[in-house]
Amino acid sequence: MPSNDEEAKAGTGKRLSTTIDPDLLANDSAYLHELAWLTREYYRAVTEGKISLRLNALHLKDLEFEVHHQTAPPQQSKDIGKLSAAIPPEIARQTDWYWLVYPEIDPPKDAANPYTLAMYGRIGGAAGGMTSMPGTNRPMFMSPDHSLIRRTPDKDHPATTLFSQQIYIPYWLQHEFFHDHFGRNTQLELEVTSHQWFKRETWPSDFVGRFEPDYYDEAMFKRLQKQAKPSLAGYFIHRIVRPKQQLTPENVVGHYSQAKPQNGWGSGEIKIVKGKLQWVNDAGKSWGLTLKADGILETDRSNPYFDKSPTFEMISAIAPDGLPTGTGIGGFIFGTQQFLRKP
Repeated sequence: MPSNDEEAKAGTGKRLSTTIDPDLLANDSAYLHELAWLTREYYRAVTEGKISLRLNALHLKDLEFEVHHQTAPPQQSKDIGKLSAAIPPEIARQTDWYWLVYPEIDPPKDAANPYTLAMYGRIGGAAGGMTSMPGTNRPMFMSPDHSLIRRTPDKDHPATTLFSQQIYIPYWLQHEFFHDHFGRNTQLELEVTSHQWFKRETWPSDFVGRFEPDYYDEAMFKRLQKQAKPSLAGYFIHRIVRPKQQLTPENVVGHYSQAKPQNGWGSGEIKIVKGKLQWVNDAGKSWGLTLKADGILETDRSNPYFDKSPTFEMISAIAPDGLPTGTGIGGFIFGTQQFLRKP
């Protein structure tokens, strides 16, 4: 990490290492549960009790990966893929969303140049964002640990209290959630341009508020509750809920498609060819499938994504409220993409 402006510009500096702030681990990560409480209550209310968000904290104490700081993007990890491999399979199977809290490296106490401070980032401000767990379709929030506790060597931004963070962190989570809500519901035109709510003149004509939280509130109750696809309840389900019935080659046959296929690779058909299952996409590419007892279709080496995505994982049918029924075949997960069965 650079310790001054010259090292920052030259891309040099000292190699540093850090670990997660111990206060986030104390008492079974009680602090994290406190920060997430308001968000959990909010979504239970707006889904009318259909969704109850549960937070389970997992400390990956033996996981290490390198992070390289640079000007754009401000930080980059060359082996972040190790993260998903470190999640125990029994936990991964039951998880719909992830929240990665990683150790933050603070700038040197004598670093005063704004350029140098920017290389470390997040001084006096929130950090993180939203992406997906590498190699999966599961959304993932990302936060450096000190942004949650707000411990910073910057004298203008001293450590804050749990109470203030209980208000601020749910607001940050709401900001990220609504980016995702709007991105999945482009037909509602609630974020045609980035951070549309920052400019009052771009708000929908029936919105009457003035501030960012007003925009979220009106978007929720005037649009998302009634028009979101999938429904608000279904929006949270990303883990694989497999059909309960025994699958056979005959009952997995059918047409499947991504919600918004970009090309012929996003839709196709599972069919039986000469007594064997085969996937044929609408781009004309095909590969063999073998049905296993656990509801997984193994692909053969004709699958061009075999090394990273060797299986189709069948999922149960989806009810009108967006929640999995546990019965019937709703589609399959291939890599990070969901393919739904067409009528």
